[in-house]
Amino acid sequence: MDNDMTFPPLRSPHGARIRVAVPVALALLARLLPAIRPFRVLRTVDAYYNIGAAYMAGTAAVCLMLRTAPLTVFIATFLMGTLVGAHTRSGNPLNAVQRFCGLLYSDLTVFGVGLVFVAVVWLAWYLGSWWHVLAYVGARLASFALQMILEFRWGKTINRRFGAVITWQERYFFDAYCAAAIKLGIDAGEDVSEAELESGTWQLALEDIRAESPQYASRLDAI
Repeated sequence: MDNDMTFPPLRSPHGARIRVAVPVALALLARLLPAIRPFRVLRTVDAYYNIGAAYMAGTAAVCLMLRTAPLTVFIATFLMGTLVGAHTRSGNPLNAVQRFCGLLYSDLTVFGVGLVFVAVVWLAWYLGSWWHVLAYVGARLASFALQMILEFRWGKTINRRFGAVITWQERYFFDAYCAAAIKLGIDAGEDVSEAELESGTWQLALEDIRAESPQYASRLDAI
């Protein structure tokens, strides 16, 4: 079934906007039950979304502790963001370490402010100078700008070929789902039929999410 956007789009536990109708997304996740719980897959989306920022923060912190020059901080941090972005855009599943780092960064984001980002900015000022602070922040901004350009070009190509609007967030969701499906040896197809939706199997995923995270499930109920 085509993604019916008469329903509001799904949001990950930490708020990443996924342009997939909630029943469609939950119908896919219900296929993974009981071996892999839907909330775990949705958390993996947050890990995908934040893995680049997490690795850039770690790279900058190492450079700062080694007392490197601001230019070195900028280049190393920017290159790390570029490499991690290329890795995730290639559809590669996250390993356990990558997932942990991405979720740690995500969980330490409060009201849209990344506490890890703030900590690295402070470290740059404390161990270096304002030039080091600018190097880290500049690398983050440059990496973000590059990712936006690549996302725009990729999304434009997808829209021209298939008439669909897809961003990295949707790709992260489908990559997380496909990785879980392949792990279980089941069909990793992303199409959901009318019959599958009408059968109500997607509600099984919602109930499982409600058992694991009532707060997040209440946000889905509100939709």
